[in-house]
Amino acid sequence: MECIEGVTVVAPAHLVQEELYGILRKKAPWILDKWYALNEIKHPPAPKEFVSGKKLPYLGHHYRIKVKQNQDIERVTVLFHQGKFF
Repeated sequence: MECIEGVTVVAPAHLVQEELYGILRKKAPWILDKWYALNEIKHPPAPKEFVSGKKLPYLGHHYRIKVKQNQDIERVTVLFHQGKFF
């Protein structure tokens, strides 16, 4: 296995290196096309950290949040009522 410029090539062990390079040169346009397409995919945003006082955008408005911690609860519940999140 060899990694060049972020592309990993996996080939059978019996394949001669010159033959492998020939295949790569032949397939280079396809490889580059896929490489550029992958680079255009946007990465998902980082997970949000909910901190009291921070504003949370919702339906075109920003609402200040208040975090209440409870050691007995294993999941998070968010409620929105009359312009407030609970």
